[in-house]
Amino acid sequence: MAKSSLRFRILALFWGLLLVVFIPMYIFLAQTVRSDLIDHGQDRAKKLLNATCWQFLSAGFHGEEAAMQAWATELGGRMDVRLTYTVNGRVAADSHVRADRLAEVEDHGTRPEIMVAREGRVGTDIRLSGTIGRDLIYVAQRCPMGDETAGVLRIALPLSNLYDQVDILKKRFFFILGICLLVSLLLSFWFTQTIFSSIRRLVGLVSDVGKGAYDRRLHVDQGSEFSPLAEAVNTMAEEISRHVNHMEEQKAQLEALFNGLSEAVLTLGQNGRIISANPAFRKFFPKLQHLEGKTILEATLEPELASAMERVLHGSSDQEERLLLHRPGGNELEARINTYQEPSGGQRAVLVVQDVSLPRRMEKIRRDFVANVSHEMRTPLTSIKGYTETLLGDPPPDPETARSFLRIIQRNAEHMANIVTDLLKLARLEAEAPSNTLEIMDANESLRSAMEMCAPLAQGKQIRFENNLELGRSQGDAPGGVWVLGDRSRLVQVFQNILENAVRFSPEKGKVTISCRPEGEYMVFAIRDHGAGIPREHQERLFERFYRQDAARSEGNGGTGLGLAICKHIVRHHGGRIWVESTPGEGATFLFTLKTAPPQSR
Repeated sequence: MAKSSLRFRILALFWGLLLVVFIPMYIFLAQTVRSDLIDHGQDRAKKLLNATCWQFLSAGFHGEEAAMQAWATELGGRMDVRLTYTVNGRVAADSHVRADRLAEVEDHGTRPEIMVAREGRVGTDIRLSGTIGRDLIYVAQRCPMGDETAGVLRIALPLSNLYDQVDILKKRFFFILGICLLVSLLLSFWFTQTIFSSIRRLVGLVSDVGKGAYDRRLHVDQGSEFSPLAEAVNTMAEEISRHVNHMEEQKAQLEALFNGLSEAVLTLGQNGRIISANPAFRKFFPKLQHLEGKTILEATLEPELASAMERVLHGSSDQEERLLLHRPGGNELEARINTYQEPSGGQRAVLVVQDVSLPRRMEKIRRDFVANVSHEMRTPLTSIKGYTETLLGDPPPDPETARSFLRIIQRNAEHMANIVTDLLKLARLEAEAPSNTLEIMDANESLRSAMEMCAPLAQGKQIRFENNLELGRSQGDAPGGVWVLGDRSRLVQVFQNILENAVRFSPEKGKVTISCRPEGEYMVFAIRDHGAGIPREHQERLFERFYRQDAARSEGNGGTGLGLAICKHIVRHHGGRIWVESTPGEGATFLFTLKTAPPQSR
């Protein structure tokens, strides 16, 4: 459509110029030629009239009207003119009227040319003849037959011949005009063809750039009218290519960031339908695999979240909302909803869901840790402060009583020192990286060292250790044992802490059993007591700092509450794990794993 319109406008321009030139020329020439032809006809008529008058006078008719009629008819026919002779306005002879009808011809005395001729001048007029019904040029002059006669001779030339010549000129003029219009048509077609060729290349380049072919460029000869336009289009394509590449790079970065977020991110349109979601969202809410186009309720099955999204999208709430979602299994998810405006004016919402179970659990652990440390330190400090104030303010008279007070103060101070020491040990373990240079060792040796350290505590409650790790010696000279990869001193600490807990929470005259079993590339060690046992809800948190399942297990047992936490970090540094299995009333079994040493290296 654009190409045809341009070609039509150029053609109309050519034709308009031609018409602007030819129409005034036509009007001017037509009027001029017509006027010149009429003037020429009048001059010719005057000359013919003069010659005819001479012939008329030479003929010497002397009033013989019949002879004049015959002469006028014959001469008028030969000259192709109308000859009329009037006497005082009466038509005496007329070449175009029969002799028998001359009497019927009206009086010509009032004719303009006749009236001028009777005054002695040559009279002229152009009009339609009422007698013969044709446009004629009338020329008349006095031509008396004698002195007594006031006769007027008139010649009438038909204008049709002149009009025919004007028509011939008009036809030739229009023929020339048609030739010029045809030539202008061909010229406009040739001219527009070169323009359209350049335009087609420009359109092709712009179309290809719009389809993503940003490396396309247009080559136009220097000096061409389209050279500046081609350079501008090439510059535009280069700028578009640069901007698109930059946007694609940013888009790739945003997509990588969007897909790599651990938080679940979801975008929704004004209609509440999901536009996009990152992989983390599908991990949190795996009900639907294809989320695009679904509602938030269909994707999450959370009515509370759907209601909040409805409020935000329809402006009945603030631009941001937060809510906490409780998921099956005890997980807690924090959902934040924000809105933003699209360039088109529409409103969209962004939902960010974050798993806050661990931070909230760690916050609770921190609060418990602070409370437990305060409790653990307050009890010995209170005791030390009380006995010290007693010794300073009202010392007992009995030296033995004073010494017992001092022993209590010393015991509580040692307990506080043990807590600080264990806290430092735990801090060092948490700061250390897992060891990659574990030695090959016999776990039985570490166990025997730990049992010797725990012997005084066990003897006080008459508790017996049953060591099922004793394997004796294997055949030959090679020593037998439980060969694992570990740190000897650290492993002694693990056995000691677990054995001390088993002794403290076992009834008097009880038994603590130590055993092991292979499990794949690991050796599983188990230390079992026969105490009150541990409820299931406390088993997972038992390895936290200062955690106690109840007051009965926390008061007066002499422990710092950090032993199991230290054991957990040591075992993890060895590449193993530690846990507890217990049934209330049937005792508790603490288990941990260590990597088994390769047989060829023992």
